[in-house]
Amino acid sequence: MSERDPLDDIPWPKPQEPSAATSQKICSGCTEKLSTKECASGRRRAALSMLFPVVTVGVLSFLAAKYRHVDDGILRNGLYGAVGWAVVLGLTLLVGLAIPPGRRPRAALRWAIAVAVPAVFLILLIDPAKAESFAAFTTGAHAEHAVRCGGICFVVGAIMSSGVMLLWRGTDPLTPGLTGALLGLVGGMGSALGMGIFCPSHETWHVCVSHGVVLASLAVLGGAAGRRLLAP
Repeated sequence: MSERDPLDDIPWPKPQEPSAATSQKICSGCTEKLSTKECASGRRRAALSMLFPVVTVGVLSFLAAKYRHVDDGILRNGLYGAVGWAVVLGLTLLVGLAIPPGRRPRAALRWAIAVAVPAVFLILLIDPAKAESFAAFTTGAHAEHAVRCGGICFVVGAIMSSGVMLLWRGTDPLTPGLTGALLGLVGGMGSALGMGIFCPSHETWHVCVSHGVVLASLAVLGGAAGRRLLAP
């Protein structure tokens, strides 16, 4: 066996600390461009996200007035409802997304918003006075129209949700699924509101299934897609 190296017992020298002047220069260089102001990136993204449903509702309203000759009263009531839900959607984005991750409200509150918004939307669509029998809704021309309208509503909402997802891509390392569900609401709400104005049917089963269920399904799909697209 080889003899033990006597240098092994010598303590490792401590690194020499920089002088006070050098430390001050390092701190100044690292903090030169830092600001105490809150980053506005989240607020900008939230504002841009609202453009998706606003533009969609505007385009579908224009098409309804120009090509379907929708009654002015129906169009006006639809736009009033769209404005009200736009306020709800804007508050959802501000509370749930505009604040940076780690400083947002508790996940339980944000999950409650993600569930409550589509639930309240569906409840408000229920009008027993306009409801036909479920058997009539699921047969013949009524069923064909419901499938066609629901398909259009879903495709339009999915396109919007995808665009909003790309806008927020890689921004949430903590709760990407929850954020994705809230973003799914953006596309689903814009599509449901726009089709509510453009679609000629206001029968209760039709608007609940072909419009309202699409909103809820896009929130669920947004939660699944968010885990892949929103995590860094």
